[in-house]
Amino acid sequence: MDETQTSFYGMRFEIAFLREKGKAFEGVFARIMGHAFAGDFEPVRPYGSKGDLKCDGYRGSDGTVFQSYAPDTMKLDQLLAKIDEDFHGAISHWGTRMRRWAFVHNDSRGLPAEATRKLVDLREANPAVAIDVIGYPEMHQIVMGLALHHLQDLFGDVPSQRTMEKLR
Repeated sequence: MDETQTSFYGMRFEIAFLREKGKAFEGVFARIMGHAFAGDFEPVRPYGSKGDLKCDGYRGSDGTVFQSYAPDTMKLDQLLAKIDEDFHGAISHWGTRMRRWAFVHNDSRGLPAEATRKLVDLREANPAVAIDVIGYPEMHQIVMGLALHHLQDLFGDVPSQRTMEKLR
């Protein structure tokens, strides 16, 4: 992959990361993780009356339960309730199968201080579970580490330096 392709795929990722909300963001996240951790990431969809058991994806190698959150508008009270409900729900549904819990969000500015404090409190109260936050920088690193054919599948074809030189 050349510098032109790297730039275009970085922009395509950023657009998808910031534009998609709700289930659409969850879908983008699951597709990226499926490519990045092929054979080790399982997307989880809601099914029946129990829903998704507070899990949007599971990685077996390290027992990670992923929970994504990408509302149209980030509101503090709803964010704090979501973190609390989803973490405690995941603990009750996954038990010792969950060795790591990752809260995935698409707020490019990061989480507010109150949410960070809540996560610190959850870490202190639950030392047996690693608790991580995955936002733009972490997802960008995962995406840009993918092979070209994975990026093409996720974001389509983009110009390369060679195609740009042909246009000159």
